[in-house]
Amino acid sequence: MDMTATLHDLTVAQLGELMVQMGEPRWRGRQLAHGLYHEGTGDLDAITPLPAALRRRLQQTHGLTRLVEVGRRRAPDGSVKHLFELADGRRIESVAIPMERKRWTFCLSSQVGCRMACAFCATARMGRVRQLTAGEMVAQVLALRRLHPSSQQANLVFMGMGEPLDNIDELEQALRILSDPDGMKIGARHITISTSGLVDGIERLGRMERPWGLAVSITSARQDDRRRLMPVAAQTPLEEIVAAAAAYGRKTRRTVTLECVLIAGENDDDDAAKALIRVASSGPFKINLIPLNPIDGYPGRPPDRDRVARFADRVRKARLVCTVRDSAGREVSAACGQLAQRSRRPE
Repeated sequence: MDMTATLHDLTVAQLGELMVQMGEPRWRGRQLAHGLYHEGTGDLDAITPLPAALRRRLQQTHGLTRLVEVGRRRAPDGSVKHLFELADGRRIESVAIPMERKRWTFCLSSQVGCRMACAFCATARMGRVRQLTAGEMVAQVLALRRLHPSSQQANLVFMGMGEPLDNIDELEQALRILSDPDGMKIGARHITISTSGLVDGIERLGRMERPWGLAVSITSARQDDRRRLMPVAAQTPLEEIVAAAAAYGRKTRRTVTLECVLIAGENDDDDAAKALIRVASSGPFKINLIPLNPIDGYPGRPPDRDRVARFADRVRKARLVCTVRDSAGREVSAACGQLAQRSRRPE
């Protein structure tokens, strides 16, 4: 057992193994998991079914993953962007988005920064600073649940800071904890991973044999556009990415979302729509169009509403499912592509 890991880095089975290593019965691990993941306690002393001496030992050997909220901004649509400080002083942003029927969606970060270098993304301008641990991903969910008490049935989307599949080892561990019936109890169909198209990562997700939602940001089905707008992801031919995503969709029996950030004069013309239709017709795909959310340092702008509507109508006439995202939290830089550690102090 890794003694540098916090308890939030460990699955329920690993917590049981830790108890055995510490000379305790294995079932103590389920008691610990219940306190950490079901009750969401942020204090080991509050897990009173565990003996006090054991709680002290766990605090000394592992402890908990700590996130400190140091900023918060609320958008007119009710979305809330939270700025969290990690144990090493690095900072990440997570977003809570209110949905219908009193549900929430939590947009989670997987890295501090990102190395994909997408031209239209504020996080990419940071470069990749470091990977988040599984415990830091799980701790985001626990913190957001505490900050939004009505959110116990939240959907999770790994669409915040970072490329999740560029941190696949820690992501897999976090997914096991989040979906374990004895852990966080969040069904795989309520968890979506967004990627710029890392084929090895898509294939690894498929080998987990759980029906996670998958969203692939292709932005354009024209390779020249992708090289210009998504230079790292475009190193892999789009055909390989689409084939991996289609295979994943067929294996999990889930429709995969192809996401396209629409940028005026870049990828919003009729030819771009035709290319997207050709790609999307090759597998179990649906299309999500995202008018560009402005960021500092990038001169691009979103197409006007009529232009977006024309693009979407052309795709729909090809009998493809196509939605246009009304990005939540845009006014407080909490929308797709805007996360970059900027926030106010908690309200």
